[in-house]
Amino acid sequence: MSGCPRHPGGDRACQDIRCLRTWEPAGAPTPDEQLRRWAAGESVCPNTKHECCPDFSCCHPKLAWSIEKRIGFLAAGQGTREKMMMGSLVALGESLNEKVYVTRGEPTDHE
Repeated sequence: MSGCPRHPGGDRACQDIRCLRTWEPAGAPTPDEQLRRWAAGESVCPNTKHECCPDFSCCHPKLAWSIEKRIGFLAAGQGTREKMMMGSLVALGESLNEKVYVTRGEPTDHE
């Protein structure tokens, strides 16, 4: 099934990640291109999978990592990347005074 329970075929107006996965934003970079541009200092989003940059600097410039940390992210393995991104999620939540829940794409995953 593609789309969320309300929109089985997907709906561009729906913000549920399951609907977002059914279409790509026009002109958006691929995830790999987004990472290359981000590592070079250009924070751009969304990518074709509707993702922000790992440090969320595309939407929240004050959260930007240094170029050295960005390059370190690219050179790191998956486990280290995930830990670095958890730090970004915490920083984003703190900057917005919000609680952060990490899910696997299911809105009720944290319950």
